[in-house]
Amino acid sequence: MILVLLAVAAQSAAQPFVQSPPPPTQSAMAQGDRPHRGPRQQVFVAPSGEPFRAAPDAPYPVADWFARANTAHDGKLTEAEFTVDFVRFVGTLDLNHDGVIDSGELQNYETAILPEMHPPEFGGRGGPGGAGGPGGEVGQGGWNGHHHHGDGEGGGNGGADRPKGAGRFGLLPLPEPIAAMDTASDGRITPQEVLAAAHSRFAQLDTAHRGYLQLSDLPETWTQSRRRMFQHREHGGGDDSGTRGGFGGGGMGGAGGDGAGGDQGN
Repeated sequence: MILVLLAVAAQSAAQPFVQSPPPPTQSAMAQGDRPHRGPRQQVFVAPSGEPFRAAPDAPYPVADWFARANTAHDGKLTEAEFTVDFVRFVGTLDLNHDGVIDSGELQNYETAILPEMHPPEFGGRGGPGGAGGPGGEVGQGGWNGHHHHGDGEGGGNGGADRPKGAGRFGLLPLPEPIAAMDTASDGRITPQEVLAAAHSRFAQLDTAHRGYLQLSDLPETWTQSRRRMFQHREHGGGDDSGTRGGFGGGGMGGAGGDGAGGDQGN
């Protein structure tokens, strides 16, 4: 595993990101397309920052990401597979092919690729993420029971248990998953920083230290947990929030004033 990652790192150090178009899936949004903003559309943001979308009656799109990244189709997503998929997506953001993700490309990601990270009243860049210290990625907190580095903003308590920005849709509480890779805080995301982020994020998800991830073991996203809670209530059940690993067993607490379905995909 270490040799595979070192080989990828060596190749990345020698050349810019390799550009490859996103696969033609309905869940993944193609570069530059605006998504359909239906009120209950499901959204998932992969650890790389890639968005996946699905209709309300479809399975939650974390399964789409996992199935595509797990190229061996054995139900075990290894770190090598995780990293290849991670680097592939970030490479598509390098629009001018200069080997780094700059501020303009970052803004394109935030406004054209993943506009859901911003609330409806958002009027420009600059909120989620912030500048982080040298200890790790920017904007990582701990709302889903994992251990995270850094002292950025992203603890996820914008309301009660509500994560900020893209953290609502991801397995990790990263308000801006691309900007969080800029650990040098110089406005440029290099291939080396991308590889470091991939390694860090895989390690945070591999809580059993097995060297691979399984879909059934992944924590729920904030929106996924809320959706399950609302569906349970609609069928006459009680509040079963906190029964899966995504929220540390602590329940959802207050919902930050959201109604049933107020933030399940936007």
